[in-house]
Amino acid sequence: MNEHEILVKSIRKEVPERPGVYLFRDRTGNVIYIGKSINLKKRVLGYFHKNSHQTRKKLKPLVADINHVEFHETLNEFLALLLEDKLIKKYYPFYNVRQKKFKKYKYVIVTNGLFPTVKIIDSLKKVKNKSVYGPFQGRAYINALLDIILRYFNLRLCKETNPLTKCVYHDLKYCAAPCILNIMPIEYTAIVNKVQDFLGGNIDYIIPLLTVKLNKHIADVEFEHAQETKNRIEFINNFAEKQKFFNKFRYGILEIYENNNYYPSYIFNKGRLNITDSSAGNKIIESNNRLFYTDNEIFNDSKILLDRANIVYNWLNSGKNKDNIMIKMS
Repeated sequence: MNEHEILVKSIRKEVPERPGVYLFRDRTGNVIYIGKSINLKKRVLGYFHKNSHQTRKKLKPLVADINHVEFHETLNEFLALLLEDKLIKKYYPFYNVRQKKFKKYKYVIVTNGLFPTVKIIDSLKKVKNKSVYGPFQGRAYINALLDIILRYFNLRLCKETNPLTKCVYHDLKYCAAPCILNIMPIEYTAIVNKVQDFLGGNIDYIIPLLTVKLNKHIADVEFEHAQETKNRIEFINNFAEKQKFFNKFRYGILEIYENNNYYPSYIFNKGRLNITDSSAGNKIIESNNRLFYTDNEIFNDSKILLDRANIVYNWLNSGKNKDNIMIKMS
């Protein structure tokens, strides 16, 4: 038997037909790929079926490099999602794509000074501002936020630290133009506070404003503009809902209850996971808790914490979970 035939025989014998995470290592012992599945055995064996990697050319280099397979059995698919993400962050495997997207996160800061503005940055290193928001995934998402701030808050968005002349944004009525003393510092501070509230998930100012605009567009039979405004309202509502969840996930406690149970199945304390399933003595639960116990990196990198919050948020809001899940946040 060749190496892969021996490996397949080992997989058939050792890998369970349960949810979990699998790791592929090459001949030097490096982790080259990490994946998850609700059926580990079926998924892992799928890589070695002749018809599989012959028809999927992208798999050929990966399969050729596999020398050893490891697996971690999990209680369910949800924990497999979280563990996969954790291990990808730990090993950064060559064949995984997710870590490349992970590096593209951006932050938004509100600058210091007499007339603050907002600025996009890649990293929090050397940043002393207290008003930092994010990380956000993707420049397009941040641009959509900045477009809303530009259109409806009158915050200056010019790049100069202390601008002395007005620009086209003032002519378009997008900017309050503090540079030409068109507004008093105390009035501009009120604008900055509104922007900070918005970036933190408070939409009490912007939604009523856009609702008035939407109704006016409808009354004036401007259906194209009405649709644009409706899309903005939907974007803002989704943004605010996520921001509030992410803020509580980062700094508070999230309890997840399944199937009307009196006790939570999972508790996240500032992002750190503790599995509290009622199946006392369950070896899988004990093993999973040990895997997540070393979550110190969660507290050291807000990007990692955001990824976990995003996974939990999407899982909670997936169709198959909405009717069986209840959460408490404090």
